[in-house]
Amino acid sequence: MSWSSRIFLCAALVAAGALTFMVTRQRQLTPAEQLSELEAKVAQRQQHSEEVLLRGLESVADQAAARGETDVAARALTTRGRMLLDLGAAPRARDDFQRVLDQYLPGDLETRRLVAHALIASGQPEEALETLSELLAEQPDYGPAWIEAGDLHREIAAGHLARCNVLLARILTRASQLAAQPLLERFAAQDLADPRRRTTLLRLRELAPALESELFARALLLADDASRELDLARAAYARSLELEPEPAAVAGLLTILFDAGELDAAADLGRVVRRRVAFTDDPAINGLLLRVHMQRGDLRAAAQSARSVMLTPTLDTELLLLVSRALYETRDYQNLLGRDGVLMRLRQSTEGLAPIAALYTGLVIAIGNDPAMAISNLRVFATSDVADPFPDARLLAWSESARVARAIGDPYAEREALHAALQLAPDADADHWFRLYELQSEGAGASSALPLA
Repeated sequence: MSWSSRIFLCAALVAAGALTFMVTRQRQLTPAEQLSELEAKVAQRQQHSEEVLLRGLESVADQAAARGETDVAARALTTRGRMLLDLGAAPRARDDFQRVLDQYLPGDLETRRLVAHALIASGQPEEALETLSELLAEQPDYGPAWIEAGDLHREIAAGHLARCNVLLARILTRASQLAAQPLLERFAAQDLADPRRRTTLLRLRELAPALESELFARALLLADDASRELDLARAAYARSLELEPEPAAVAGLLTILFDAGELDAAADLGRVVRRRVAFTDDPAINGLLLRVHMQRGDLRAAAQSARSVMLTPTLDTELLLLVSRALYETRDYQNLLGRDGVLMRLRQSTEGLAPIAALYTGLVIAIGNDPAMAISNLRVFATSDVADPFPDARLLAWSESARVARAIGDPYAEREALHAALQLAPDADADHWFRLYELQSEGAGASSALPLA
């Protein structure tokens, strides 16, 4: 036998031995040991086939049941049900949870809550409400069920508001619909006894045509139904916080307070939860608090929330823009401009946000020693079609361009920037007019393409 044949034979024997060892080991594993391995893979399921994991969990549940290990079988089915929920297969998840209740853990509180959660995700709010009502009637101090109830009432409220919007779409113009949307959300979120609710109602009435009063009244009845559901949600979250503070309850209550315009109450709740480590790192809570602080004008608190929000791997567009503004306003340029700063995320965004990154870059550089680069970045934003990330952002970009251009003695760039700023806001700054007149009188930067007015 040649040396190459011997080497090949040895390699084949080693591979066969390894395979035999793996198969033998798999057969020797108990259902509990197999489940532990599968749970570790589920935690990193992006690296594994989801269908294989689901079949594996079902197989382990059957093996454990055959051996009388009901606790392992219940755990395997619960893990499988949670995974199905994450995958959007709520009806299949509900079947797994119900099987746990029927065969292994009758009356288990957490499993009954999971059944209700699956019913909500399946679009069956009435059945979910019945399940939760029975659960809370038996165990009124079970905090997770109160959170689930709060989420359910918010879900029902969202359904009422969706039907309300359908009615309003029949009587309002597109522009009026856009104006009515935030008012409608505020009207629904405000406490039924809140005196400010009447002001919100009057502002909504101003948008509705007088000839369509009947349809508008029907829409408002649906908004009132949503208000009642959100009042129940408030109470449910508050009860949960009394029993055992959980991030989900804080996030739910913060959302309602923010939508209702109760910003001071939301900020107070934020200050309370800041004392708990579990809440300070929660991305949902930090995102909500960032919105609250920005609307209140509390930039220092907003920057603190922004730095926490930055740790979240993925951010939606609204949060990206709020984080950027908070860091800029508080001069946290390291987190704004750094290699891992938020502007890098803006540049990499698929929604065309790179001009906004140029705006902030230009505004920061404008106070440094690279005026040409500052003007270039500011122009990238000012001449783009991206929406202003904050009020009068484009006006600020042109005004800063004019200031920097004047500082370096570039009358052409200065005159162009002044003219663009005055086109946007003729009454914003009288000094712009005087300076433009000076440039015109001196003949500096004069051009037939850039008239004085």
